[in-house]
Amino acid sequence: MCGINGILYFDSNEPEKQSSYLENEIKAMNDEIRHRGPDNEGIFISYPLCLGFRRLSILDLSEKANQPMFNEDKSVVIVFNGEIYNYPELIPELKSKGHKFVTRSDTEVILHAYEEYGTDCVNKFNGMWAFVIFDFNKKIFFASRDRFGVKPFYYYANKERFTFSSEIKAILKTAKLNDAHTGKVFDYLSYGYKTSNGDTFFKDVRELLPGHNLVIEKNRIRFEKYWTLKNQGFSGSDTHEQLRELLYDAVRIRYRSDVPVAILLSGGLDSSIIAKITDELINEGKIENDVTAFSAVFPGFLHDESGYIDEFVNTCSHINSVRLTPGSNEFLKEIDDFVYGMGEPVFSATSFAHYILMKEIKEHN
Repeated sequence: MCGINGILYFDSNEPEKQSSYLENEIKAMNDEIRHRGPDNEGIFISYPLCLGFRRLSILDLSEKANQPMFNEDKSVVIVFNGEIYNYPELIPELKSKGHKFVTRSDTEVILHAYEEYGTDCVNKFNGMWAFVIFDFNKKIFFASRDRFGVKPFYYYANKERFTFSSEIKAILKTAKLNDAHTGKVFDYLSYGYKTSNGDTFFKDVRELLPGHNLVIEKNRIRFEKYWTLKNQGFSGSDTHEQLRELLYDAVRIRYRSDVPVAILLSGGLDSSIIAKITDELINEGKIENDVTAFSAVFPGFLHDESGYIDEFVNTCSHINSVRLTPGSNEFLKEIDDFVYGMGEPVFSATSFAHYILMKEIKEHN
């Protein structure tokens, strides 16, 4: 899943800070999100900018694809968490405009797309992302979050600096922010879920809203909303075929990976549709290997979906099934790590079931 961290100091005129101090700051942030990226760690320091990265290798497993990543003349640098699913389609277009690639990674696609299109590059991407680009020539700090906010981006700003991370706990390693955001707590206790308005449970720590860019230029922060969900719907007699084509394409491109991909199967409609499309795409040769579906089941409970999972998997030729039953003993054993990992309150124990499933998926590589 990867993790990104960074600090941008606003007062670039002050005497240069000691590199050891800056390295300690960004290293502490990286260490706090080590779980997000066990494969590699990257740090870049050039005052007033510090960038940190923890990598989980998915596309182009070579060292060349490590981050922070630079363009050819090192005038632009990026740290990026997520996946740009349509990166293979963007490479020929960028090559035709003179850009040269040294990796097979989607990270480099973002770099060159920014060079070509500026902050409008996000309109080219089909994927999920949270990234930061720093343009040394233009002295522009450019951050972006995907359309639905799949990937997290938290930040804290004061007069001295702008600090960001994939997780709040990393920001807390560099700033004493222990006060609760009482309005957020009230919303959670009143409505039972986390509202997405940019606030977090920590006072002064915010998250970049989905579908937004954040740009810092001349020490001024501005936000740009680059996307809004439009109620266009489908039209004409081929509505069914349009929807089918979108669903199949969405599933297919998510299997673009240099490591095995798993799916979650609850027995409900959404996950069963994804699993069935996967099975058909494998049968058609559009996905190379069989896929394993991981499920949390609770035999004997009223809402256990084991029967639906059994019935569904029997209709598939290429879906293997792995099932777990997270229990109260497991919850008591894991609760400290789970709460710390989540960082903020969650709605229900469903998140704990996901937590256990993800640990099992990791065990299966």
